[in-house]
Amino acid sequence: VCAKMFRMMTKHAYATIIARYHHNPTETANHVISFARKSSDAKFSRALLNELVDVMSPADKTRRQLPQGGVNTFPLREILSLIIEGKFYALGKRVVEGYIWLSSQEVRWTTHSQ
Repeated sequence: VCAKMFRMMTKHAYATIIARYHHNPTETANHVISFARKSSDAKFSRALLNELVDVMSPADKTRRQLPQGGVNTFPLREILSLIIEGKFYALGKRVVEGYIWLSSQEVRWTTHSQ
């Protein structure tokens, strides 16, 4: 019972962290990295990474939203390391696509605001 309750609370915490992505993608990614590294459940780590990727690079490209925070310090290398370590290779392409999109939006936003 305790393990089940802990898992439910943890899932809620992850959902809350993912919901904050548009406010601060770097902080969100760092939390995902921390939680995924601490988890002993590969399925749970994959689900968490999948949630991050779905927010970062949604399948429906019209649903992409530019975060309020910059991506200059986004931990791309660490996210890709988790994907490689967990053998979640299908997520890698979407992470890179999402990161490139975010980076180009950041450049566009910076260029237009000057």
